[in-house]
Amino acid sequence: MLKLVTSNWFLLGASLILAVSNVNIFTHQTFGGFLLTLGELTLKTIIFFIIFKFIMLLVLKVSK
Repeated sequence: MLKLVTSNWFLLGASLILAVSNVNIFTHQTFGGFLLTLGELTLKTIIFFIIFKFIMLLVLKVSK
């Protein structure tokens, strides 16, 4: 179970879900607005991924 939680794909999926829940994709009607939302979504996903990765590293260090 711990191996699943610490895997990059799991963290990326969790990050993407959090980012999508924070960004409303359907508010922008124009293509430019859509690209802006896509950029924001990517940025938030990366930020959440880094945060999750950092937390996992801390948890693993503490548990040893």
